Amino acid sequence: MELKFDEIPVDTTLAKEFIEKNKQLCKLYNDYDGTVKKNPVLIFNGTQFQKHQSVLFFSHFLDSDQISKMFHDLSSLLKRNAKLFAQLEYHTRKIPKKDTCAQLKLLIQSLQCAPFTESFYASADTAKIFMSFENPLLSFRDVVDKLDDVTRSVKIVNLCKETAFISYLFVKLCHEVGLDYIEVEFQQGSNFPSDSYVKESHGIKGYNSGTLAVITEGSDIDSAIDSVLSVSKQV
Repeated sequence: MELKFDEIPVDTTLAKEFIEKNKQLCKLYNDYDGTVKKNPVLIFNGTQFQKHQSVLFFSHFLDSDQISKMFHDLSSLLKRNAKLFAQLEYHTRKIPKKDTCAQLKLLIQSLQCAPFTESFYASADTAKIFMSFENPLLSFRDVVDKLDDVTRSVKIVNLCKETAFISYLFVKLCHEVGLDYIEVEFQQGSNFPSDSYVKESHGIKGYNSGTLAVITEGSDIDSAIDSVLSVSKQV
């Protein structure tokens, strides 16, 4: 006789409260394909939804120290909202909480260690980051790379309902720390080839999913294997 055990329910209270609080976002999630089809342009600019394209242009001087502080502030907000991100990812994509926490840890480290060697003026040029069902949370790490590579605004192109909540939340937190040249546009995944996000990131697919290398304290194969087995399957 095979013993069967009831699954332990995963707490998603924070996620459900967040969804209920954001009525327009909830409506989008419930009928994602229908909503984006009716609205060829649907953007969340950090404070509200809009149905027209915007030009994110900053004419004022952006000091590298200011940007660095914004990134540190953002990392603090990500830490504060770690449980919410983990619950949203489980609620929408059934990603284990420990996987999301592992990705958040890497994302936070990237923000805290991002090098900005010079000051600059912001540009009207917009870089794009694509978020589909296959893209991990760690893809938001590209925001750091895009801003450091060329001074410009960043648009997260969300391609499915499952990532709508985390894209919305990430952009909202960016604006709370002053990174208000980042927005998310909600579109249908069928409008883009599956490798669009790869092309936007210089063709380095592993970079987007965080699978380029494993860094361990020791320089032996055993510690490397232990590290691989203990981290997120998506990191």
